[in-house]
Amino acid sequence: MPMSLKSAIGKVQNSGGQFYLKLAHSFEENPLIRETWAAMAHDLEIQAASLDGLQPRFWKMLKSEEATLVGAIREGIPVRSLDKNEDRSLHNCFALTLDFEQPLILRAYVPLIRLLRTEWSNRALDFYIIVKSHVTRISRMIQPFSMDPMLLQRAQNLQESFEFEVQRPLIREMAASTGARQEKKKKHTVTAAARKPSKAHAGSRKAQRARPLSERVQRLAKHSKPLVRKLELARRRARR
Repeated sequence: MPMSLKSAIGKVQNSGGQFYLKLAHSFEENPLIRETWAAMAHDLEIQAASLDGLQPRFWKMLKSEEATLVGAIREGIPVRSLDKNEDRSLHNCFALTLDFEQPLILRAYVPLIRLLRTEWSNRALDFYIIVKSHVTRISRMIQPFSMDPMLLQRAQNLQESFEFEVQRPLIREMAASTGARQEKKKKHTVTAAARKPSKAHAGSRKAQRARPLSERVQRLAKHSKPLVRKLELARRRARR
């Protein structure tokens, strides 16, 4: 039976938290590093709790994309290899952290936040703040203790890519916006067409304007003759 997206993310979060706790024990001689690893594990617990609070209806909306998202998560470094890695140097731990976090954040969390924005704006903001704080912690942990330009660049790229991808609109949002604009344009065209006079009406008005002035004067004179005759009859009766 294929694993659901929620279960896949939960499994990765749990394994990652255990890995960070082991790293915390491995660096007991350095309190700052130890506390940072412990905080990383706690971050994953908070992320898991936030996703657990989402309604089932939200996860159903992702059914069509579930297989793709689960596959994207699994494309990252297998979580089980984190525990088997024997190189516990600080540099290698930083590299493993980025290998683990990058697919989880960019391929799983970003699509969730973007979809949450459509109907669950408050939930989206809460989860966005949680993940943003975690990404910032990763960057602040690596920058002071790593002299490797590649690691520093990867940490910076993760932070910038997260912000960029989260703000990028969904295709469905763009389609809805485009459809609304097309519908508005269509209504405007129909309204303009209704206000425009028909060809027959416009033709009759044009024909009237094209008639010579003498012809229009003659038509008016024809209507005025009966009125003159009545006036003359009235004067003759008054003289009698």
